[in-house]
Amino acid sequence: MSTRPSTPAADQYETGPSTQTVALVTGANSGIGCATVIALLGRGASVVATVRTQKAEDALRQQLLDADVATGELTIEHLEVSDAEAAQRIVDMHRPDVVVNNAGSAGLGAVRDVSDDDALRQFAELVVAPVRLARLASVHQIERGGGRIVNVSSVLSEAQIPFTGWYGAAKAALESVSDTLRIELAPAGIEVVTVQCGAVDTDAWETAGDEVRSGTDSLTADARRRWDELTALARPHFAPPAEVAEVIATAALDPRPRPVYRVGFGSALGPATRFAPRWLGDAVARHVLGLNDEKEQEVNGSENRITIETDRRHVFETLVDPSTYPQWLVGSQMIRAVDPDWPAEHSKFHHRIGVGPATVPGSTSVLELEQDTVLELGAGMGPFGEARVRFTLESDGDTTVVTVEEEPRHGPIRAAWKVLRPAVRMGLWGRNAVSLNSLRDVVLDRLDE
Repeated sequence: MSTRPSTPAADQYETGPSTQTVALVTGANSGIGCATVIALLGRGASVVATVRTQKAEDALRQQLLDADVATGELTIEHLEVSDAEAAQRIVDMHRPDVVVNNAGSAGLGAVRDVSDDDALRQFAELVVAPVRLARLASVHQIERGGGRIVNVSSVLSEAQIPFTGWYGAAKAALESVSDTLRIELAPAGIEVVTVQCGAVDTDAWETAGDEVRSGTDSLTADARRRWDELTALARPHFAPPAEVAEVIATAALDPRPRPVYRVGFGSALGPATRFAPRWLGDAVARHVLGLNDEKEQEVNGSENRITIETDRRHVFETLVDPSTYPQWLVGSQMIRAVDPDWPAEHSKFHHRIGVGPATVPGSTSVLELEQDTVLELGAGMGPFGEARVRFTLESDGDTTVVTVEEEPRHGPIRAAWKVLRPAVRMGLWGRNAVSLNSLRDVVLDRLDE
């Protein structure tokens, strides 16, 4: 690509000894941006770091000084990424081999709390501005026979988490354009790479909770408070900016980059959402944040609870009738056979678990049965172990309160429960939430027949 003079530092992007890569990094004053500048300088690149203000430049220089980073190959430019003329001037001046589009802030809050102007500003900053820089840089990169664009994105482009809606939408748009641009620029030898970040421990989190809580949407008031509390609990597990920066530097300089890199706390959540049913993700999010409607059950610890407006005999008849399972029991579409003496104790139904073709056989047995009161199942998960699922029915006048409790009994799933208990519990809540609501509908439909 570039034929710039070499420096003593080894160049990681060019394969020859007589070249050096020039990398333009936006939003470089702190967090991921600053760490990326350090990582690129450490790998021998010549870095053009952009910041918005003189104060931001001073902050960057101080951080580099504190980190004892040699800055001989560093140039700092002032750039507001939405300023098209300034972007043109800086790109034409430095003709970067690599552009790292990192600048941008997350506009958080309930969708109903975000104004049109704020939503448009988010897209201008996170979609239009980085694509503009890519377009401008591509002119010079085409002349040299190649180059690279690295767009820093977020797992929120795929994982829909309340109060991040507009930010996630903007990042999803950026990834969509990146995918298209990668195909369009391939004939010119220009590679377009996405780095999809999970949660990263930057200063932005200092004000994120206040931003979410400050909304006025009455539907989500309690959930916004809970979001803030859960984020504070999870923050010790967030990835340090330096870890993310090393991945960005690899995406920028590796001779054969992948189209997408993932790094940071929860970065695997995006791909996981492709395999999990949408209703499950919705249910987990609602129950974790308390975004339930009045008909949905309460969640307390490892329990789910729902009230059904009929006597418990009718509920129990539906609960133990295997012919109703495909209508309400999550995963029941893969039931293969039911023992003829079901629901006697130790009787079983046989099934498969998994997603698509990746399924394994299992069976679920009756561990305890008390007429009209208790049904306890041992839910077999093949090589993953077994979980205990206990349905309890209590009469409350003309209504029945159904409670389901679930926990692993043995096998790898039990080990995962101990290590990943909050995540496993969230999954159980979501799945059992859907089952209980469907059970209620089936019971009431049968009464109407």
